[in-house]
Amino acid sequence: MKQINILDSKMRSYSYSRDEITIGRSSKNDLCLPDAAVSRKHALIHKGDKGFVIEDLGSSNGTFVNGEKVTQREVGANDVIKLGNTILFFHTSREEAEKAKAKMKDMPEATSASEDDMTEDVTLDN
Repeated sequence: MKQINILDSKMRSYSYSRDEITIGRSSKNDLCLPDAAVSRKHALIHKGDKGFVIEDLGSSNGTFVNGEKVTQREVGANDVIKLGNTILFFHTSREEAEKAKAKMKDMPEATSASEDDMTEDVTLDN
């Protein structure tokens, strides 16, 4: 099971069991991020040969993993993904995600350029 924590004051959780999810601003995505800097159909996370892969779907502002702009890249435990102004933390298990979420509660809330920035957890089952 994979999980993504999306950083904001609400620290919401979103679990998903399919091998592939789309992420973007449009409500037609599996994970909708109400962030004006996120493209309507921004990225895809899917199961690859060795684990999960994030793929940019031609977004306007790019997809970043650990600060590096990527078009396609494997993602693993504790990788930090940035889509627009939204930060996602990738974890390989629910337990890792819960530990990270507890640490996030102690962090000062990030300031953002948009009221629509959000944090959520996403879990992908193998």
